Amino acid sequence: MKSLIIAEKPELGRAIAKAIDGPDKEVHGVIVKKNVVITWAYGHLLRLAEPDEYDPKYKKWNKEDLPICFDNWKLVPDGSKKDRVQQIITLMQDCDQIIHAGDPDDEGQFLIDEILDYAKNTKPVKRVYINDNTPSNIKKAFHQLIDNDDKLRAVGRSAYARAVADYVVGINYSRLYSLALRRKV
Repeated sequence: MKSLIIAEKPELGRAIAKAIDGPDKEVHGVIVKKNVVITWAYGHLLRLAEPDEYDPKYKKWNKEDLPICFDNWKLVPDGSKKDRVQQIITLMQDCDQIIHAGDPDDEGQFLIDEILDYAKNTKPVKRVYINDNTPSNIKKAFHQLIDNDDKLRAVGRSAYARAVADYVVGINYSRLYSLALRRKV
């Protein structure tokens, strides 16, 4: 079975590779060891879509359009990270299972889940919790894989909800105050 491990950061991906026996070679952020491919994100690879990406009318700021809020906030590749997102999606297509190696917190859960969701992944996903990047602790963590089920994904959704809430407040108040200041000038 060919596994793809998606780590949250390059340091973790490389530490995982060192913990797996055998030679490896890193090429463009991908390390292959036996039947395991290891790659990583660089922080969030996706961002919440701008309002004008939903509807071009939002390019022009109008008080009448406020508040701006959408039922489903889209995630889109973040600028220069588009190639990395596509690279990970391609790696996902060539594996049998995915191992989610985001940091063991809500943001780490969301960071990898958002990639899986964006790619519309249907392959089995396991979750590994790594709190210490030493090879012995990483090996131990990989013997304790669990399903990346709805219970775990709910933890990541709380980070997503905070991001959306911050974004909604930010775009609406920025536009409201900018428009109010323009009228005073």
